[in-house]
Amino acid sequence: GGPDGAATDGGVTDGGAGDGGSEDGGAGDGGGGDGGATVHSPQRGVLIVIADDLGVEAAACYDEPVADRAPQPTIESLCARGVVFDQVWSNPICSPTRAAVQTGRYAFHHGVGEAVGNDSPGIPLDEWTIPMALDAQGDGWGHALFGKWHLSWEENGGADNPNLMGWSHFSGHLLGELDDYYDWPKTVDGVEERSTEYATTVNVDDAIEWIQAQDSPWVVWLAFNAPHTPMHLPPADLHSYTDLPDDPDAIAEDPLPYFQAMIEAMDSELGRLFTTLGDEQMAMVDVIYLGDNGSWEPVNQGVYPEGHGKPSLYQGGVHVPLVIAGPSVVDGGRRNGDLVDIVDVMPTVLELAGVDIAATQPADKPLDGMSLLHVLMDPDATHHREWSLSEIWGPRGRYDETGQAITDGSYKLIRFRDGSEEVYDLRTDPFETDDITVSGMDGEDRAAVARLGELLEDMPYHPVE
Repeated sequence: GGPDGAATDGGVTDGGAGDGGSEDGGAGDGGGGDGGATVHSPQRGVLIVIADDLGVEAAACYDEPVADRAPQPTIESLCARGVVFDQVWSNPICSPTRAAVQTGRYAFHHGVGEAVGNDSPGIPLDEWTIPMALDAQGDGWGHALFGKWHLSWEENGGADNPNLMGWSHFSGHLLGELDDYYDWPKTVDGVEERSTEYATTVNVDDAIEWIQAQDSPWVVWLAFNAPHTPMHLPPADLHSYTDLPDDPDAIAEDPLPYFQAMIEAMDSELGRLFTTLGDEQMAMVDVIYLGDNGSWEPVNQGVYPEGHGKPSLYQGGVHVPLVIAGPSVVDGGRRNGDLVDIVDVMPTVLELAGVDIAATQPADKPLDGMSLLHVLMDPDATHHREWSLSEIWGPRGRYDETGQAITDGSYKLIRFRDGSEEVYDLRTDPFETDDITVSGMDGEDRAAVARLGELLEDMPYHPVE
């Protein structure tokens, strides 16, 4: 990778593709406005930023052993003033994680256990989501979603699904993967058009335009497609990887530097968002940055054993970054090693927005998530999560990868769909090279693993015939 300064000067400060884009590309490309949205005074905000296929080994502020990381000065700035969570689990593939963030509920509750598409169903219309809870509270919080959705199919409203799930404005991509970051189908509140602008830039253009038009508090979900495949060369002013040929054969032969350039471009555009909104507005915004699952295996630099990246239940598939920064954080620049689950994001967002969860959450939609607000506000607080769960169901996943995984923070039990099990002690074996069901367990091991197995018995797995 190139020098950090190239990313900061070209992408974050000057904006490159962004300065003109927020006026011309954003609204004119279907950003939900007329190109001349009124800029209102700063408002209280919560911004959820989700990177697509970004494990901790590629993320800023984490210590997994890698040869090289993309420059990510914007994310590093969040870490410096926020809380970095070291032990966070997602699901091993996009749709289940996105449904979990929407609902605060596990796959066996909300029914999305696989990448949506073909015979794999989207999110049910009767689920309860972040924007629904905001509306039920009635405090006037606006809400909008920009970027990737991947929870709709023909039976839950199709192109209208993001709006049917409560979001007042959606501008982005409905499916799981863009065919081309420079030429892609963009849906704006149920209406599809074609965008020929770089997707990462368009997402930020649209978010800037909408946020600046708000005259009330807001929650925004900014869901980048990056750095999900297809690997490609981003616009030159957004990254510092100056010697890469823009050639499909070169990309196929060595995808890693393109993956890193995509990460840096995303970081640059996120920095442009922060810079454009300005210090006064950003001082009122809590930012939640996370990954939806681990990295695509060909670009994880061999950190994890073969077969242990996305979409597996191993750590390379489920261990993701989570950083929260903003006015709700007391004594920022710290780390938290408590067990955290991706379902914890939804109640955290709601508490940051002042929602009375007990009064608004439907009785038939019990939360699995636990708010992290107390950890943000008190450096001495503990997140009292006793276990985390990750699931992938099929049919789209390979048979031998589907199943459930559960951890208490020390031990990890993987129960595959065929009934086989593997157990790892993550304290001594974080890369899961020693299955202790094979190498041997003592009495303490057996008791801990038995407890995890009992927990799984109460969480029905949905096998697909």
